[in-house]
Amino acid sequence: MVILAARESQTRKSGARVADLLLRANALCLNAQSLKNWKDMEALQRQALAADPGNASATEDLASSLLVQAWNFADVLKDDAREKLIEKAVRLRPSPWIPTALRSTARW
Repeated sequence: MVILAARESQTRKSGARVADLLLRANALCLNAQSLKNWKDMEALQRQALAADPGNASATEDLASSLLVQAWNFADVLKDDAREKLIEKAVRLRPSPWIPTALRSTARW
């Protein structure tokens, strides 16, 4: 099992770049709540997802940030833009059986 995990980690493409992008996105959560901050987080998460399309953390983080934008900034967003954010978040949900996916989509 350890050998299998070691082989898998050697073939993984994400590495430090994806981890850095996700950490920078998470650090933006420490700033004051604003739509711009969440859009910046979304951009970093999309970059991480583009670098590693199978990354579950990037997928979950992106789905969560889309839902937060739709929920927290409903008064700023137009209804159709809000609905599109919700639809994108639900489509990103990797599996209903992954606990973090349940957490983020439960907000919707």
